[in-house]
Amino acid sequence: MQLYRASTTSATVISDNTEMSVETMTSQIACVNAPPDTVDADLLVVPWFSGDAPSRVPGLDEAVAGELARAIASGEFAANLFDVFLTPITGANWKPRRLALIGAGKIADYNTDVARKLATVAGMAARQRRVSHVAFLLQPGLPGPSGDIDVGGLAQAGAEGLTLSEF
Repeated sequence: MQLYRASTTSATVISDNTEMSVETMTSQIACVNAPPDTVDADLLVVPWFSGDAPSRVPGLDEAVAGELARAIASGEFAANLFDVFLTPITGANWKPRRLALIGAGKIADYNTDVARKLATVAGMAARQRRVSHVAFLLQPGLPGPSGDIDVGGLAQAGAEGLTLSEF
């Protein structure tokens, strides 16, 4: 009884196989220095620290008809790390039509790693809702030991997180 026998014939090419395209599609990321109400996006994502007042981003609570203050006061949104709160923006002067607050936890714990993860969560939430244009409001956090805020590092972390959410 023979269980295995090596083939002596050469392999043939499968003719209907085509090579995969090496081209990948990625979204464009742009950094803009503009008030959040003027950003042209379908979804405005704002990282929110626990304990922040609804007035932290000027005009935002008014633009969502008081939903931000209500959600914080009722405990619906406590800004715990990675919590997500979505609401429509009804303010007539605001370009974005929806708001997503992403819980950023304690401001003392905020760094580039947290910013990257927040951007990833934001991108995934946008993808689940089939949102095509997302604006991510960069939050500076607290100054480091040198007294400086690593804005460049936080912006890079945000871009990396949004890119990671595409996969």
